[in-house]
Amino acid sequence: MNQKNILGNSLEICSTNPMTGYHRDGYCTPNIDDHGKHYVCPKMDQNFLDFTASKGNDLSSVVKEGEKWCLCEDRYEEALLNGKAPFVIKEATHFYTKPSVKNKLIKEGFSTHNKTIDIGNLFFIVGTLFFIDICFLNAKYTKSLKKLNFLKKL
Repeated sequence: MNQKNILGNSLEICSTNPMTGYHRDGYCTPNIDDHGKHYVCPKMDQNFLDFTASKGNDLSSVVKEGEKWCLCEDRYEEALLNGKAPFVIKEATHFYTKPSVKNKLIKEGFSTHNKTIDIGNLFFIVGTLFFIDICFLNAKYTKSLKKLNFLKKL
């Protein structure tokens, strides 16, 4: 597969279970016969599935909540404008996605919806900062923390 995603990297598979894509090969790739331009790879949520069904395109027979599916760029844009758009897998969304959709997706950054802070990563970052302070900064900041009341026993 020598196609690109909206980030400019190699296009990744959207889904093989269920098998999606215009060619049913798992990829959201262009085809001259695909007038819907199914280039966007979102992870379906019930909010979007209800929205698209209300517009006459009930996808529930082919895809369920939590599954990924190559979606028509116009339907995704319509859902986006109505606050019903599902989370998009940028690595599996084709580079040819129209600019109004592609630019919105790129501006969103790499955060996911409902993302929570991983406490393990937080401890790792804080620990790394303490290590750098002790090794390279003569414990300047670590020593100043001992002045705080709750840390006096350290």
